[in-house]
Amino acid sequence: MSRSPLILACALLLHGCTGAGSEDTGGSDDTSSDTDSVDDSDTSEDSETDSDSDSDSDSADDTDSDSDTDLDPGTATPARWREGYATVVTGAHHSCGILTIGALRCWGQDNAGEVSDTPAGVGWTEVGAGLWVSVALDAQGVARTWGRRDWGLFDDTPTIPLKGVDVGDWHICALRQSDSNVECWGQNTRGQSEPPSGAFVQVSAGSYHSCALASDGSVTCWGRDEDGESTPPSGVVFQSVAAGWNNTCGVSVGGDLHCWGDGTDGQNDGPAVLKDLDDVRVGLFHTGCAKNTAGSVECWGRGGFGVTDAPTLAFRSVDIGYYHGCGIVEPDTALCWGEDGSGKLQPPY
Repeated sequence: MSRSPLILACALLLHGCTGAGSEDTGGSDDTSSDTDSVDDSDTSEDSETDSDSDSDSDSADDTDSDSDTDLDPGTATPARWREGYATVVTGAHHSCGILTIGALRCWGQDNAGEVSDTPAGVGWTEVGAGLWVSVALDAQGVARTWGRRDWGLFDDTPTIPLKGVDVGDWHICALRQSDSNVECWGQNTRGQSEPPSGAFVQVSAGSYHSCALASDGSVTCWGRDEDGESTPPSGVVFQSVAAGWNNTCGVSVGGDLHCWGDGTDGQNDGPAVLKDLDDVRVGLFHTGCAKNTAGSVECWGRGGFGVTDAPTLAFRSVDIGYYHGCGIVEPDTALCWGEDGSGKLQPPY
């Protein structure tokens, strides 16, 4: 498959583009060199978040938010790409994708096996990534979870066929194939894993809350609501919804963005230029990205490491983590940008 169109497009990127084609055998060396002080900051942040999250209190949420404030915003790493991907998703500090042959790949920070324990084989249909945890659905829709093992992330994984899986920090939600009701499992300190009954067409898991979209365009949220993140606006007919740390965003059927909850870092501001939106993703730390019908992507919010500087290409899909983003561009290419500690921007083949 010719790479010349992508290489030409990469030349137009603000920060450049680093190829990672099948002939590139330097991935492991890059990953090693990228494990720097930034990654140490990530690890300490996650350790603090972990201990705080065990306590169901407002101070836990506040401590989590403050713990990342001192992280050096750093500089952007040139975007990295790899052909042969059908899907890519971002967790807090790692990413996962499904190759066009149906095999799973995960890369980036690996604190609890969320990367190294990735299942082998082919036929995987969906994948999700959170904070130290990953999940995938096989050809029958049965979920397989790997990474962190407490809070029922493993033991409570449903055995029924699922679809539309999404991962928050430490909880996972998906729709049942049988009746489109929501199933959630994992951490439930704020009720984020206690969905209401009823059929939905999409579900999104945030840090301490979750939201689901019904076929009539209404959005229902549950879990933490101290900042209004679980109280969607009335009178809006949505086509997609995304739950983040303590805010939520959704795209209306008219292509407009609506965000609610905490907006301290501009995470509710939305795109300054982009119109005619059809999808939105909210990062688990005060960042958002939206895609329009032409595939253009614009990001906003806290920023740092160039995470809000999405490449100017036509995307099929996009996702956003803490300080890195990834998406799929033609031809079947995973493209990542932002902070590259532990090789977060280096999708393997």
